Amino acid sequence: MIPERNGFVAVPNAVNELAEWASPSFLQNLRFALCLLTEAQVCAQNLARPAWEFAVDILEMRRGGVTDGALRWLIAAGFVEHSAEVRTHKRRAERVFCPVPALTLSPRSCFVVTQTGLGLARRLRIAPGCSVASIGPGRLADDEDRSPAPPHWDSDCRELHAGGELVKRFRRPAPNQETILAVFEEEGWPTRIDDPLPARGNHCSAERLHDTIKSLNRHTVRPILHFSGDGTGRGVRWRWERGIASPTFP
Repeated sequence: MIPERNGFVAVPNAVNELAEWASPSFLQNLRFALCLLTEAQVCAQNLARPAWEFAVDILEMRRGGVTDGALRWLIAAGFVEHSAEVRTHKRRAERVFCPVPALTLSPRSCFVVTQTGLGLARRLRIAPGCSVASIGPGRLADDEDRSPAPPHWDSDCRELHAGGELVKRFRRPAPNQETILAVFEEEGWPTRIDDPLPARGNHCSAERLHDTIKSLNRHTVRPILHFSGDGTGRGVRWRWERGIASPTFP
């Protein structure tokens, strides 16, 4: 039985604002929860069954280290719906749920991801049907054996992200900066790329590249990335900013 909706709607700018305050461990909470939920969603779609028949229970969430605070944030922001599962006769095939008040969680709480939540999963680089093992349940503070996720340039939204965090948003055209980011994205974010800016008459290419790199490092939402020249005037490098813990998502 499909339960009534909780009544929460997606909060505008919730994803963008997340980058301004969320810690790496909180983002890892979200990643693990969304991995479980998208996996369940894929299973339901594969069998053409209602999503609630594959709803993820709170015990499975907690085994992975997901906190109640993270779950409540996902619910209140409209990324997840939740209800309580009702015990039924063993012969009854379908799962039955009942509505729960607001953000109340109980041992019988179960969750499904919303369409908006699937969008958040994509922003956090959770692929549909991803392997839960790749997220690392119960290892939110253990970053030694995981490599940092590479940055991501979203040319449609004109936003630069790294590890699920918003690094920079372009509110007006910046063709030189966007060209460099597009090439990094196309090539899979190597540590260095050749100068991709087209030649312009007598204008000094090295000077123009230098100015563009300086602009890339300005007006960031979170300064966790740093761009620099390669010392020859013919290439661009990037790295995690020193003194700031780089995101360590698998």
